[in-house]
Amino acid sequence: RNRHVKIEATMDPVEKEFARRKRMIYRSKQRGWLEADILMGSWAVQYVPTLTTAQLDEYETILNEETIDIFNYITKKDPLPAHLQNLELMKELQAY
Repeated sequence: RNRHVKIEATMDPVEKEFARRKRMIYRSKQRGWLEADILMGSWAVQYVPTLTTAQLDEYETILNEETIDIFNYITKKDPLPAHLQNLELMKELQAY
């Protein structure tokens, strides 16, 4: 991770944003659980390229959750914790 921080420090803002989006798509596709990989990966490929910076921040909050928890939240198997309840992207993922 430190290597990425050093490299990103030398990138211009457009390159940084592009790298962030690519990293988020990768993280969505490589959760380690097939059902979550398919669900989140297909959503990310379709929507992450056009998300605003604020939406990317929201999505990163979701990505930082445990895979099984994300899957259960998206499929509405478990109730959303307080810090995810007001995220518009969580509602979009649940509708997807």
